[in-house]
Amino acid sequence: MQYITETFIRPVDLDVMIKRIQKESDALAKQEDFKTILLVDDDPTALRSMKNLLSSKYKIFVANSGLNAITIMAKNHVDLILLDYEMPVLDGPKVLEMLPKEIMENIDEFFAKNK
Repeated sequence: MQYITETFIRPVDLDVMIKRIQKESDALAKQEDFKTILLVDDDPTALRSMKNLLSSKYKIFVANSGLNAITIMAKNHVDLILLDYEMPVLDGPKVLEMLPKEIMENIDEFFAKNK
């Protein structure tokens, strides 16, 4: 969840406040139309690079472990998963095995990378 903080000086100009709320609401509505990608990798540099590359056109979720990926997928709709194949503790194949059937049926594509 993203929080937006804005400071308004009293007396609050309601027109300014409403315009600010409308601007954020419009931005959020545009983001809802974006396809959602879950990036899963234990390498923070790879995650940051992929997120920077994709975030202008897609809604991005980031997980630095298989367990975090499963948690994110349980709570959010994901259209595509870019999944690292080799990670410590819970690797890519184990993540796929652990996903409930309902989640798997709603995901359009998977891509796993091997180092």
